[in-house]
Amino acid sequence: MTARRHLMMAFAALAGLAPAAASARERSRSWTAAGSGGRTASGGMTRSYDRSSGAYARQASQTGPNGRTRSATGSGTVQDGTYSGTRSVTAPNGNTRTTDIELSRN
Repeated sequence: MTARRHLMMAFAALAGLAPAAASARERSRSWTAAGSGGRTASGGMTRSYDRSSGAYARQASQTGPNGRTRSATGSGTVQDGTYSGTRSVTAPNGNTRTTDIELSRN
């Protein structure tokens, strides 16, 4: 990074002009595991949280060695204590079963 760009970013941060992403946080991870008979399993997850609004979101998926895929997506807010999303399971033959999720802290 050039000295000029570094100076501009420092000024923007001091002046409160930093991008809104500074208050948001996102983490992702993925994995792969070898199973017996040369079959593999894999999955991944992404989570994000915005401190300024209290909103968070999650997205995850996993495929087992038998070919079944499980996935879930959802979002919620910390202030309200609510969470909503969907969860689905897809069989190797293509049939999908989906469930809606509604959670509340109250």
